[in-house]
Amino acid sequence: MASPRLTTLLIGVFAVLALVIAAQVLAMVLKQGLGIVALGLAVGIAAAFGAGRFLSRFLFETSPADPLTFAAVLLVLVLAALIASLLPARRAASISPTRALRSE
Repeated sequence: MASPRLTTLLIGVFAVLALVIAAQVLAMVLKQGLGIVALGLAVGIAAAFGAGRFLSRFLFETSPADPLTFAAVLLVLVLAALIASLLPARRAASISPTRALRSE
């Protein structure tokens, strides 16, 4: 009776370990992708505020620093970046560790 319990325990431990490794890989790839996006958004917001003064005569019924417009654009860009980063992250998390180690 001890042998099946030990086998079940080991399989459970290895399954949890595989889940933790996959989650760490997923988080690492997402962090890298979204870090670049955050930097780009910061530069873009600064440029938009700077250009807003010069382009204000072309804007109709809105101010150059409209918070709703900035929030909507940020939300759309973050969602697009999240989707774009999630696909490679899922692919990286699904590769077996032995295959990844052999390729390096």
